[in-house]
Amino acid sequence: MLDAGLAPRDCFTAIMDYPIPVIGAITGGAVGAAVVLAACFDILIASETARFCVPEVKAGVLGGGRHLQKLVGPYRARKRFFKG
Repeated sequence: MLDAGLAPRDCFTAIMDYPIPVIGAITGGAVGAAVVLAACFDILIASETARFCVPEVKAGVLGGGRHLQKLVGPYRARKRFFKG
């Protein structure tokens, strides 16, 4: 069980380090840190209505970019962020 007092990055790490596969589902919009959270799951199921958006890109800020780079590598992280 996750502690409500954890920082977001601690939650991301807890999900990634969980000893059994963790499944996530997106049925609507995933914006900003929710995109990074979605990348933490071992299996992610997205509905046809799911949308992923990182609005920080338009402001020149990468928000959870460092964490996403650790997950998917720098090239794929930049590719995802620069698509906006």
